[in-house]
Amino acid sequence: MLEGGDEIVKYVFEHVRPEEFAEGTSRALATYLLERETEGLPTDPASFMNELANESERRFVAELLFSKYNLSKRWDEHLPVRKADVGKIASDALRALQRSAVTKMVEENQKSMREARGRGEDIVPYLQRHQELINAMKENPGT
Repeated sequence: MLEGGDEIVKYVFEHVRPEEFAEGTSRALATYLLERETEGLPTDPASFMNELANESERRFVAELLFSKYNLSKRWDEHLPVRKADVGKIASDALRALQRSAVTKMVEENQKSMREARGRGEDIVPYLQRHQELINAMKENPGT
């Protein structure tokens, strides 16, 4: 996301809130990045890392940024390496996150439905919710 520039950062945060990131460092960094983007401050990797006060956060960001360069030294001899379309990567990642979230909602709904059935409650609302979630997945195949 950082390497994609301000446009990709803005795009990602239009679709994902910092609270949706995993607890801890990822969420803290996402929150800080959103604050920088909102305030119009640079979000490029160098500026972002230089402003981080926490050494472990700087190390975490550095590992993320440079992990793609850990390919085998002879990798490019076997296959040509293409430059990635950062926008497509961000879009695909967001779709995967959304699909995961909907799948989790389906699982939670099914669990609630089983519990309601065990208590002798009406399960029609759970069936309706299940159908809504399935329809959402069909309408948005990436979801």
